[in-house]
Amino acid sequence: MTADSTWRVVWYEAGDGACPIAEFLDGLTQDERAKALAAIDLLEEEGPNLRRPHTDFLKNGIYELRIRVSKVRYRVLYFFCNRTDIERISN
Repeated sequence: MTADSTWRVVWYEAGDGACPIAEFLDGLTQDERAKALAAIDLLEEEGPNLRRPHTDFLKNGIYELRIRVSKVRYRVLYFFCNRTDIERISN
């Protein structure tokens, strides 16, 4: 992968320093966290080229990253900003 095709995932932080996605990941088991981070890494590698079943477009520029762990399905909302950044807006 060339430097031009690398995406950077930026985690949202509130004004008080709270980071909802970090808090969400901290609440998962080790296996769940590993799978969630692998999905985030895949999004960072593929950017807008990542498609279903991993991601889906919702509306108004908002996408969801779909993470399946056993029978549980997690959704992480994100959007693209600038030309190389993906911003998470919720867990």
